[in-house]
This record gives sequence, structure tokens and C-alpha cells, in this order.
Amino acid sequence: MVELAARLSSHGLIVDLVTGDTPDQFPDRIREVANVIPLFGSQGELRNRFAKSLKHVLPLRRYLSNFNPDVLFVTWRTSEATLAWLGTKRRSRLVFNAQVALEPIWRRLSKPRRYLHRSVLRFAYGAADSVVSPSKGVAEEIQKIANLKDGKVKVLPNPVIRTLREVSGQVTLRRRGGEAVILGAGSLIKQKGFDVLLEAFNIIRKKREARLVIVGEGPDRDSLEEKARELGIEDDVEMPGYVQNIFEYFEAADLFVLSSNWEGFGLVVVEALSAGKPVVTTDCPYGPREILDDGHYGEIVPVGDSLGMAEAIDRTLANPPSRQLLQNRAEEFDAEKVVEKYARLFSGENAVCE
Repeated sequence: MVELAARLSSHGLIVDLVTGDTPDQFPDRIREVANVIPLFGSQGELRNRFAKSLKHVLPLRRYLSNFNPDVLFVTWRTSEATLAWLGTKRRSRLVFNAQVALEPIWRRLSKPRRYLHRSVLRFAYGAADSVVSPSKGVAEEIQKIANLKDGKVKVLPNPVIRTLREVSGQVTLRRRGGEAVILGAGSLIKQKGFDVLLEAFNIIRKKREARLVIVGEGPDRDSLEEKARELGIEDDVEMPGYVQNIFEYFEAADLFVLSSNWEGFGLVVVEALSAGKPVVTTDCPYGPREILDDGHYGEIVPVGDSLGMAEAIDRTLANPPSRQLLQNRAEEFDAEKVVEKYARLFSGENAVCE
């Protein structure tokens, strides 16, 4: 969203970035191109979940009444934003950004909670002028769940950010002999399926010299490190934590693997293609299959299939696709092309997506 705000500003739009965070949490360059407006002076800590939610309604309503923006583009707190928007006299065009695949999450909820979530989505998305989703799978899911009319959900892929392609030149990973470097990236949580990636790497490690690097941080670090020890591969697995510029890792890797159980889009797959790196991904809902054009630009394996993943990694390392082919595919998701479509959507044009 920070990148989108910066690029919309370059298209001549005046952008306010309204946030529950404090301005100093954003990079300097965003404050140069957008007005960062915090809803609160100091949020404090509210223990009651309902109170936390309501806390955003009145400050956002005040912002809308005072500034009268032409478009309210909502990426968080859907129901609260809708309540704030309904309470204003001059209503902005309301556009929601829906990034998450819902069905994999909802399957773990009780029936009453699923009903509540569905009701909230129908209330909010039904009030909106448009809903933006990053993939056709998410769009179809939202249209069905929220019972929206055709054309209300727009598919706009997440943009790959050009500035991230600039690497420092520092060799982040030093290759040991002729080993293959396999890269994974994402929050260390169950959704990302890194336990399956470790199992696949264990199979690969028995066939060839290889090293696995998983970039990211999260609550599952201890369990993943323990699994690596149980498999006896801990000496060949690195987990450096969160990194500022993943393209430095792409430059040093031979192959990228997305092992997720579900995604809304899978931007990191586009980033890997942009760096010219071969990709193996699970057939998770939603996004990766669309990005790889049904396997034309990389191998796709079933979710949770560690053996299939290992075999796909081995085949891809032995016969990688053309670097130029992959980079050409990534260009279709270039930030400027995507932001142009966002600008047209915000101006009221409907024909922004295929």
C-alpha cells in the first residue's frame, strides 16, 4: 500500500495515507509523496476486542467529514470503515482491497463465526462501489460469499516493485562448492507450509549437494528449527529472519519455492520471476497457478506433497527455464502497469481488468 500510494501520487493524485500507526513507522519517501494521517495520537492498549474495533469508527468519520476525499480505498477494518463512511453526508467512492483467500480460514471456524463473518462481508462489500482482489480465485470467492453482482469485483494483481530489483552488490549467500541454493520466503506460520518444504529438502539433500534458506520471521521458528534437527538437515538449513531486500537473496539462489497452504496472490512468486529465478509452487488457493499460467512458467505441485515438491525441485534444478522467459512474465505484473489500472479505477472507469 505504501508503494501504491507513492506511485498514485506520481500520476497526479493527491494521496492521504490514513493509518492506525504512527507516521514514524513509514519510510521517509512515503512522507515525501503522501500525507500520512494517524487516526490516533497514541493508541494505548484496549483489551476488549469490540472496543478496539469501535475505536476506529469516529476518528475515520472525522477524517472523511473534514477532508472529503473523492475515494476511500480500504485495506483494513472493513466493517468499521463502512460504518464511518455511512455516517458522512458527502460520501466518497468506496473501494475495498480484498487480499486474503477466505475459505481455507473459514473451514477452521465454527458455524456461528462463519455466519458472522459472512454477514459482515455482505454488509461492507455490498455498500462499496468496487472490490479489488489480486487474483481471479479470490474474486470468484468474494463474489460468491458476499453475493455481489457481476462486475463489482475487479481483478488487479499486486505489483512487483521495481525499486526492490536494485541490489547492493553484496553477496548475501556464499555458495559452498557446487551446492544448489533453494530459497523460501514468508512469515514463519502454518499457512506458509515450511514444514513440508523441510521434508522436501530432506529428500533433495539425499540426491544432491544443496542448501535451503528460508527468509522471514514468525511464531513457528522454534518448531521449524526443531523439525530440521529431527530430519538431520539443520547444518544445511539457514533461517536468517526478516530481510530488507529479498532480491539480494534471489540473486544468490538457484530456485525459489512457494510451499504455502493458501495465498491471496503470492507476490513473492512474481518477485522471483522478476529476478529470473525458476519457481516451484504448491497449487494453493489462490494466485500461484494464475501467475505461472497453469505451469507454463514453473512447476506446480499439490499442497502438502513433500515428495512431489522434491521431485519438481530436482527436475527444475536439472533443467531450469530461460531467465528471460521468466522475467518477461514478471513484466506483466510491473508496478507501473498495475498502478495505471488503479488510477483509472479510482477515476471511475470500469473497464480496468480483463
